[in-house]
Amino acid sequence: MVSKIEKHKHLGTLAYLYGTLASLFFFKNFESTVHINSEVISGKTLMFLVGLCTYSGGGMQLTKNPDPFDGLLDVTIAQDLGKFEIIKNLMKLFNGTITNYKKVITLKTESVTIQINQKKCALHPSRRRINWNGKYRSYYY
Repeated sequence: MVSKIEKHKHLGTLAYLYGTLASLFFFKNFESTVHINSEVISGKTLMFLVGLCTYSGGGMQLTKNPDPFDGLLDVTIAQDLGKFEIIKNLMKLFNGTITNYKKVITLKTESVTIQINQKKCALHPSRRRINWNGKYRSYYY
């Protein structure tokens, strides 16, 4: 999806919609295990999002009630969505109601471990520098 968005980034939200729809036919859910708040969540996964604020790329709202000052990470896990479900719920990505969908889990935590349980998986690599309790840390994911 990233490669499809880069050349159309000047279009903002439309670039993300285009990237999502163009990638829809090639992407497959992947097997994962998430360790969060002494809970283990396993199964087929469409997407993870670890965030601190309301908006993600292109104005999508993928976190539920985020507070960048509470010291917690907001984690969203979209589990095993099919292509039709993605298309049907596409607009919910932008108004924040996707977090209420039955296959979407939202949690708050101090730490999270994400394990991908298969060799091939499309990732959107990203590097963030976060001020966490007065200390800056770089995260690669």
